[in-house]
Amino acid sequence: MPYFIAAHPGSTKGDMEETKKFCKENGIFVNLTQVFTPTPGTLSTAMYYAGENPMTREKIHVPRTFREKKDQKNILLKKEEEIVDDNG
Repeated sequence: MPYFIAAHPGSTKGDMEETKKFCKENGIFVNLTQVFTPTPGTLSTAMYYAGENPMTREKIHVPRTFREKKDQKNILLKKEEEIVDDNG
């Protein structure tokens, strides 16, 4: 059973939609998902606070608001008919 991390530094809603599509096309049931939580001493935490990939120094998108983090997680967990676009 795969375990997914939503709202990881560098991920966008589009990335979550691509992941959901991949899982659907390959018969992967998405059930275990958590929102990224920074933990000391990890590369992911450095990315979260710096807003860049420390290996390449490339700027990355970092989901920071509760809404965006929740939306990324919901994209993976909900069925397509349950996903509501907040933009109208």
